[in-house]
Amino acid sequence: MARLSALGVRRLRTLYDLGTPVPLTPLTVLIGRNSAGKSTFARLLPLLRQSAERKKRAPILWFDDLVDFGTLGQAVTRGETDLELVLQLDDVSASRGQPRATFWGEGSSPNALQISRAVVSMTLGEEVDSGATYAKEVRIDVSNTSIRLCMKSALELESLWIGSRRITWQEDRVRIRIDQGSLLPKLRFFERRKAPEVEVWLATRNPWRTAVSDFILQRVHGRTSRGTTTQIAAQLPVSGPNEVAAMARQVNGPGSWETLKAALTPEAPMTKELIESLLLANIDALLERLDEVSSEAAMGVRYLKPLRATAERYYRRADLAVSEIDPEGRNLAIFLDSLSEGNLEHFRTWVKANLDIDVEPKREGAQLVLMARAPNDSGSSNVADMGFGISQILPIAAQLWASSNSARLPFAPTSFVVVEQPELHLHPAFQAKLGDLFAGVVSPKTPESLRRRTPPPRIVIETHSQHLVNRLGLLVEQGRLAPEDVSVVLFEADPSRVGTSSVRIATFDKEGVLQNWPFGFFEPDF
Repeated sequence: MARLSALGVRRLRTLYDLGTPVPLTPLTVLIGRNSAGKSTFARLLPLLRQSAERKKRAPILWFDDLVDFGTLGQAVTRGETDLELVLQLDDVSASRGQPRATFWGEGSSPNALQISRAVVSMTLGEEVDSGATYAKEVRIDVSNTSIRLCMKSALELESLWIGSRRITWQEDRVRIRIDQGSLLPKLRFFERRKAPEVEVWLATRNPWRTAVSDFILQRVHGRTSRGTTTQIAAQLPVSGPNEVAAMARQVNGPGSWETLKAALTPEAPMTKELIESLLLANIDALLERLDEVSSEAAMGVRYLKPLRATAERYYRRADLAVSEIDPEGRNLAIFLDSLSEGNLEHFRTWVKANLDIDVEPKREGAQLVLMARAPNDSGSSNVADMGFGISQILPIAAQLWASSNSARLPFAPTSFVVVEQPELHLHPAFQAKLGDLFAGVVSPKTPESLRRRTPPPRIVIETHSQHLVNRLGLLVEQGRLAPEDVSVVLFEADPSRVGTSSVRIATFDKEGVLQNWPFGFFEPDF
């Protein structure tokens, strides 16, 4: 399944250069001192979501309901003007597509994409006249090849590079325009057509669509027809050297093709040229697929702010089906009231098993009361009358339950649950218990987990809690959490550039001991 597997950024406020993407493991813990940049990094995911779910002219929507970065000028590190966002996307494969329109000429249907990983680096800047954000440059590293698109403006492509080769086109006959996708730019092609006393530009296919057929035609016997090379080209995937060479060996053709394909070994320079031709012929389809994968991941982000809403004594009932908890947890009572009787019972059982809290919404006329019973309580009480920590942890539990029960609920799949400071107002013992809750979501070991329609959501936590980190190490030691399922991303001040931060990645070994962890990190400086 396609997914966003790592995230990087350059020149974003305190985060000056996270050019190497930070891996987003099933459970990613962000930790560091105050103002080190961990919250800024965590908010990149809801920033991507609010950008993907709105129709807009720019790649990024800097402020909306989820997060507010101001403008691009306010978001970048002081003294900088551009910002680079890096997305690592895994398994972006797609079967051979259908022609998007009936254009003249042959070969408008894109090849199959068999891509295990693509890294997309998008440099954002501001237009001089309007101040609007646009993608100045997009670099795609895929199939051992680098693609670079440079833009004149938000609407016009200036240059295109595949590997070390600059791609040219007849600008008096072909125009290449930029359309804004959900996150990434898309390419649209227009061809100049002459009619009596008028000149028009009509939408057309990728002008390099025959690049693969051309590559083959130049290397086979001169009597081989264009139709034959087109049929061969259509069967080759956009992929790495091993996959392209393997597929070429399976494609039958005339004798000169048989000789050519024998020379297409994974190490051969000619195979690299063929891959570059495949990328050029499918550049528009590749961009659309990368935009689709990144926007799907972004739309699946669920976000909980660091300070959840204080519990109300009464909530007004609303006959709504609520698919997620809002970032401040204000709709928790309405969310629970909207569940079916069976799903509500399942949620209550799950919370009781994981947090030893029994929670239930009760209807009183046109109002709702959220009742809960914590350990050692003699009976249920209105959450408004209970410890503040209960009102802070319940929205987290509800969102995790909803996101990890796709087999029971008709909600859109969740890719990430981002939680800032889940430990707020919790006793250290309860902070540690959060580790069990998170581990149970990302690494479930119940028969019900086998019925999932989608993989479990990945969790990103921004925290200061030593107790939570220590508990995760114990869960790894006990075998309840795999070492590869959790990473601790440590944000530290960068001594080479005042006011900025860098990161290091710490992981647990099989004994639950943190590797690459600074001694005395949780100790005071004095």
